[in-house]
Amino acid sequence: MESQTKTSRFAWVYPNITDIVTAKEAARQGFWASLFVAAVTGLVAAISVLAGAVVMGIDSAALVDSGLFLFVAWGIHRYSRIGRFVG
Repeated sequence: MESQTKTSRFAWVYPNITDIVTAKEAARQGFWASLFVAAVTGLVAAISVLAGAVVMGIDSAALVDSGLFLFVAWGIHRYSRIGRFVG
């Protein structure tokens, strides 16, 4: 009973994959997580570029990170093995 509680509590972090449907749901969650990280990083990096200063410890070099997360999101969305591995 205790292990069942731990599994359900952390299912949002590491979902239980039992078939194709649950695997696709997990991939979709990874896609949205990568897209969210790319968007937030890109937004803060753009603000940093426009302000001409470091914002929240993020400078213009974070635009590269944002692009990499977009690449990972695209790879996960296409169910690419490379995208999955990089992510």
